[in-house]
Amino acid sequence: MGQERGEGLRLARLLIVLSSLAPLFVLMAIRGNSLLRPSAFESLAELNQRVLESVPENVAAIASDLLFVDFSGVEDYAKSRPRAPSYLASIRSQ
Repeated sequence: MGQERGEGLRLARLLIVLSSLAPLFVLMAIRGNSLLRPSAFESLAELNQRVLESVPENVAAIASDLLFVDFSGVEDYAKSRPRAPSYLASIRSQ
């Protein structure tokens, strides 16, 4: 079980790092930098989509650990905010 937690933490850290680099990629693309290929954006979008799809599972896992907190609106909030799904994945991995 300890190994699974470490793997989740590594994934959460990776997601946070990638999400923090996204604005840099956009700025470089706007300026016409040829270092970035469209496939880099596609893979980043797929990663963000996977994190977004994991929101219900992450909310349920956190809610099962914190029975005294009402998580009724967290899922809707996380689906409407760009960084919230990554934060939920990070919290779940703790």
